[in-house]
Amino acid sequence: MRAAATAPGAAPAPAPGAAHGQHCATASGSRASQSRTATAWLAEKAQEEPGYAAFKAGQHRIQPNAAVVASWQFAVQFCERYSQKPCPVSEPSDSCQSWSLARGPRIKKKDVQDALGVGSTWMAEAQQAVHILRQYGEGGSSPRQAVIAKCASTSEKAGARDLLGYLRMQ
Repeated sequence: MRAAATAPGAAPAPAPGAAHGQHCATASGSRASQSRTATAWLAEKAQEEPGYAAFKAGQHRIQPNAAVVASWQFAVQFCERYSQKPCPVSEPSDSCQSWSLARGPRIKKKDVQDALGVGSTWMAEAQQAVHILRQYGEGGSSPRQAVIAKCASTSEKAGARDLLGYLRMQ
């Protein structure tokens, strides 16, 4: 199901025939409009994802550890799902709800970050945290009870940087 509203200032859908190795291209072909197009499409996709509302609500706020971990996981999984994947290159028809994907242009990590409203440092830290949690967190390859308990806490509000610092020491 597609979201009814698009982000304010959203650019039109990407045009067919984009050059390989560039952001999704528009008819003008300018780099800025290419990025806006991919970002707008990704922002719409993000809004459709479970966990998006909690992710957005928690941005720029100190949250309980469990919410910080959920935000990291949401962003990293969204990035993994879309970064370097083929970019949509044509608008959906009235009778077709799906986007046509073609070989060639790829979605850039920066497009994903912009769509989620996070910077490169935040995304890098989230990726590092999720990498550590995939090893020591619940369901990880070498789970540690102390890590699981700290990350599952809904009462402790260490903050993302402090929680990442704790995970780095594991």
